[in-house]
Amino acid sequence: MGQQHVSVDRLQPGIFIELELPWHRHPFLFNKFKIKHQDEIAVLRDIGLSSVRFDPARSDALPLPSPTRRPKSPQGSSPASPMAEEKQRRIERLRSRRERFQRCNRTFRRQVNSAKALMSDLKTRPGQAVKGATALVEEMVDVLSAESELMVHLMNDSGNETLYYHALNVAVLAMLLAKNLELDQQTMNIVGLGALLHDIGKERIPATVLHKRTPWTKAERDFVRQHPRYGVELVSKTSGFPPEVAAIIEQHHELADGSGYPYGLTADQISLPTKIVQVADAYDNLCNHRDPKQSKTPHQAMSFMMAYQSHQLDAHLIQVFIRSLGVYPPGSVVELSNEMVGIIIGVDKRDLLNPSVLLYDADVPKSEALVVDLFNEPDLSIVKELRPADLPPDVVSYLSPRTKVSYYFDGTGTNRKGGPSRPF
Repeated sequence: MGQQHVSVDRLQPGIFIELELPWHRHPFLFNKFKIKHQDEIAVLRDIGLSSVRFDPARSDALPLPSPTRRPKSPQGSSPASPMAEEKQRRIERLRSRRERFQRCNRTFRRQVNSAKALMSDLKTRPGQAVKGATALVEEMVDVLSAESELMVHLMNDSGNETLYYHALNVAVLAMLLAKNLELDQQTMNIVGLGALLHDIGKERIPATVLHKRTPWTKAERDFVRQHPRYGVELVSKTSGFPPEVAAIIEQHHELADGSGYPYGLTADQISLPTKIVQVADAYDNLCNHRDPKQSKTPHQAMSFMMAYQSHQLDAHLIQVFIRSLGVYPPGSVVELSNEMVGIIIGVDKRDLLNPSVLLYDADVPKSEALVVDLFNEPDLSIVKELRPADLPPDVVSYLSPRTKVSYYFDGTGTNRKGGPSRPF
């Protein structure tokens, strides 16, 4: 039995309905929902609806028999008013959230440009490169070390300068992992600098080789595998970088089982800061493969690392990394328990199972898309991850799953019970 119209007078809790009204014309959070209590039926009457669309397949109850007379609304104040007030508060939070994200996005883009500049300076103005890299990493350490709570965001990464996005992404992820390992600020600085510069040696490899989407020839692969050595040569000509940073650049492709390069080191020969950067680098490479068709979703990347890379990377660090970003990291497209589809745009380390989700709703303009914080919605949960390739074109266009996945963090935080404003 397909959807059908049913009189509001025949509704009862457990019936799944769809409102044929613009989202701003009613006080409910969604246009489609399952009725939970009688107050919601009273609100439907109060806003002037005589019938709604009813979905038997998603309902736990059937409509009541047709009444002989129209039920009266309960005496007292209408429940529509507090619901409308709560919806308005949600709209205001969304507006504030978007403003915060725009500020965070500006910081992210500024830092991508800084990463590009400092890599260029390393060859021509090494002293300026040291200052630039140190300042950039210290800015991130300050955010990570602050007392405020931390939110990790999915960034609007639409740039073409893959090397610089990758450098910043690995730095953000590696420093987040270092924070969750409770390492001191000095070590976090080393991790950040090493992550930011780990691929600096690729500056000596032609872009036609580096970004080639077809398999490399043996000669090309051997050439690319020299980039750790090239990177060490570059930083060794520059005073100011700690030796631990050069170790990260040199060792970031070594693997615990000895199968890495350039020296075939084993786990006990690889430094802890390098192992941290390796985990972040592996994750970003899986999500942002040089051939986009081979890129994995964030959730798939996590699963792949646990299943197939635990013997090459540090298994404990992989576990902590997953706890840092959640089982469904930002960028994951998911289906919720109310059958709505959305993309995860932020995770809060206080509650990794209940991230912030931007929802697809054809009745809500894309520019005003709803974002729900699942920790505020006890009746909603993630059911499963979805592959963007399996989504209808209108859903893909609305959610805009990123071809490249980039993250940044915001530590200017709020808590859930008031206090300073919560980060986006």
